[in-house]
Amino acid sequence: MPIAIRFLIPDSKVLVVDDLPVNLQVARGLLKPYGPQVDTATSGQEAIDLVQRHCRAGDKQYDLILMDHMMPGMDGVETAKVIRAWENERQKNNEQSEFSLIPIVALTANAMQGMKEFYLEHGFQDYISKPVDPLLLDDAINRWIPEDKRIEKTVDKQAAATMFQEQKAHVNFAKIMEAHYLDKLNHYRVSFESLSSFDEQPKSAELAKFDQAYFEKFTALINSLDTADMDPGLRETAALLKDAGQRIDVKIIRETLPAFYEALKIRQENEVQDKRQLGKILYDNLQKLKKAILSEETETIKTIMGELGTIDLGPLWRELYFLLNDLFLTGDTEKALGAISLWERMQSRG
Repeated sequence: MPIAIRFLIPDSKVLVVDDLPVNLQVARGLLKPYGPQVDTATSGQEAIDLVQRHCRAGDKQYDLILMDHMMPGMDGVETAKVIRAWENERQKNNEQSEFSLIPIVALTANAMQGMKEFYLEHGFQDYISKPVDPLLLDDAINRWIPEDKRIEKTVDKQAAATMFQEQKAHVNFAKIMEAHYLDKLNHYRVSFESLSSFDEQPKSAELAKFDQAYFEKFTALINSLDTADMDPGLRETAALLKDAGQRIDVKIIRETLPAFYEALKIRQENEVQDKRQLGKILYDNLQKLKKAILSEETETIKTIMGELGTIDLGPLWRELYFLLNDLFLTGDTEKALGAISLWERMQSRG
């Protein structure tokens, strides 16, 4: 369904806090159509430092903080607590007469009942479940960004369709789901580590939420992972966790899940880095290609295309390669330049 952006917020500053780089990429993509300045932090301490540094430098404070709940070290709840204590101290000392609390919205893969009340009691103003629904994010922006910083937009159907296409250029929804399963695994990791008993059938009031349905959801998540391109060790661990979930074996899950989660997290971070490096290689070659086209250096064009043909470009960039190859074969260098320019505009947007 097309998502019509109701307003722009170009004068606003938003801080996104998450320990997963891919989540920060997704958040940037979701926010980009609104036009705010977006800062990111990969830990609670980094977020605190950014908030305080802006204050000391005399910069305008953040209008909104989107904060992941479960982060290693200082989690989102602890981070919000520190920020609130610092804000309250500033208010008490009257350091800034117009100072107001920064709205903090929790981003969480934990969609259990009662979580909204939990977050409101721990320094948050609101929360959004992961994967982030753009409509819920739109509501949160509308609710917490000051009215004087929102520029209302009147959007007709054609404009809404165009806007949706722009959003698709900004956000890779496959990345959203990829990040979501890691967030969910992290939720289960923290939950199982909090267990004070290794009983196979936890029945105490403290462990009431760990019922059969909870283990069924955990098992379904493990089962949904694409293990085809994992190394044998990770595939074996996934099978072990799936079996433990089916048998409600808390001990095995607790002992095995943390290392499994960390391995998948590192694997994903490496993939993100590899894609960045590949993007730079492609960009550099396309710049050389443009120069060769404009200089009518046919042999140089052939050499560059030959080098690109030896690189695993992935499906999206491979499509660009074949398009350029066809255009060079027909001698339509003008369209080839147009295709490269279009790619560059798409990259600058994303």
